[in-house]
Amino acid sequence: MIRSIVIFWIFFLLLLAGMGFWVHSLSETNADLNGAFEAQTDLLERQAEQISALQSGEQAHQLIDFVQRIQADLDSGEDHRLSERNITDIISLSKALSSFRYPDGDSLVEVPLSPARGQLLAALVKMGLDSIDFTKIKAGATFAYADLHNADLHGADLSGADLSYAHLKNTNLSGSNLSGASLLEANLWNADLSRADLRKADVRRADVRWSKMTLANLHEANLNGARMDASLMDGADLREADVRWAQFAGAVMTDADLEGLNLKGAVFDRANLKGVRLCKARFSRTALTEAIFGDTDLDSAVVEEENWMQALNDVHAIGVAAIQSKYRVTPSAKGSTFYVVPRED
Repeated sequence: MIRSIVIFWIFFLLLLAGMGFWVHSLSETNADLNGAFEAQTDLLERQAEQISALQSGEQAHQLIDFVQRIQADLDSGEDHRLSERNITDIISLSKALSSFRYPDGDSLVEVPLSPARGQLLAALVKMGLDSIDFTKIKAGATFAYADLHNADLHGADLSGADLSYAHLKNTNLSGSNLSGASLLEANLWNADLSRADLRKADVRRADVRWSKMTLANLHEANLNGARMDASLMDGADLREADVRWAQFAGAVMTDADLEGLNLKGAVFDRANLKGVRLCKARFSRTALTEAIFGDTDLDSAVVEEENWMQALNDVHAIGVAAIQSKYRVTPSAKGSTFYVVPRED
């Protein structure tokens, strides 16, 4: 009996030892597989980077030849106009140029971009095309995903251009005409848009943080969901713009015109709202933490709660006392909404 028990325990201990060795071996195998997978991933990324660079370089050579031909045709003509064939070729080329995930510093860019499309647009702007010809090109061509970071496009007529998802970081667009242009989800981080015409432009979900938009015309622009934190928007015209869910945290908006806007979900935390026209604006779930008020026009603004003034104090807005001395909140005739109206003296 004792012998059987001893044999059982010896067998059990040997089994445990075998299982420990198997688990350790399996762990080492998994570590080796993970290491091999990571190495393979790095290799594939390097290969993709090399392929993208080669393809981008090939497109660049083709683009240079194409632009030189177009410029030669322009110089040979008496009226400096493009032929319909050249216009069609430019439109076709813009659509054919591919986007790549190519290197930007030590890593690959997050979004596939097309350096060639950016170079094509910059070349067309530099050519000083006839406005009629350029309008035809912009109507049919696409410059979506174009890489134009650090480009100098000040004063350029880019009205109606398709620049959706374009990379315009640090780009000089001061005084440019972007009316009706598509800047959907474009990267305009730190771009200079001072005095730019952005009337009816589509800027939805674009990254416009730290940009310069002093005196920019954003009348009827669609800024729904745009990120405009820390932007300089002194004197900007945003009348009839769609700014729902847009972010203006830390933005300097002194003397900007936001009359009558629907501010649903918009964020103005720490924004400088001195001298801003907010008359008839609609405040709905609008974030105003530490917002700065001063000579702000709130005449006939619509708010959701009767204690809206106290709510401003609760979020540590600055200049609330001056607002309270000038305005009062009163219910509408139906009692369903509240209005901010000047205090009766």
